[in-house]
Amino acid sequence: MQVELKALEENNTWELVDLPKGSSEEDIVAVKSFLHDKFTIKDLDIAKYFLEDPSTYRRLIGRLLYLDFTRPDLTHVVHHLNEFMQHPTRSAKLKLQAYCDADWAKCKLTRRTITTYCVILDSSLIFCKSKKLNTVSMSSAEAEYRSLAFVVCELKWLSYMFAYLHVTLSKPISLWCDNNSAIHMTVNPMF
Repeated sequence: MQVELKALEENNTWELVDLPKGSSEEDIVAVKSFLHDKFTIKDLDIAKYFLEDPSTYRRLIGRLLYLDFTRPDLTHVVHHLNEFMQHPTRSAKLKLQAYCDADWAKCKLTRRTITTYCVILDSSLIFCKSKKLNTVSMSSAEAEYRSLAFVVCELKWLSYMFAYLHVTLSKPISLWCDNNSAIHMTVNPMF
């Protein structure tokens, strides 16, 4: 601490002043014990007890900021996690879920299916995407099934990314689809 005080004095960062009158060690102990008797006091430095080292969390946010520049669709997630940088705590597992839908032969020129999906982390939409599939589907069930497969790949990538960042997700990840035929094809391994 002496080194820090010496550096402050050399740089004229601030002026050190004497303690006010009546600020002896005994007076401070007496005030602390009086306040302790009257009020319940809790330690607000929760990051030290729950996270052991808050710098790990800050380093992970730095990695997320890099992703923010390279993957603009993850901007909302980065900013949501960045809110907790000052007082990081360990919370319950995050719930990741997705909704997907496919418009069979929506493209008039190529008759290819356009799939749309949204991914939600807890209650926040982290990204939404529409994509024209590469192949032509023979039925709406096949189009929805291909859409499900595409979204599963994206969810798998997201779960790997969160695991790399040491963020635990609740399992299983929910994927919602509005086509019964595609759901039956997914459940039945014979298809």
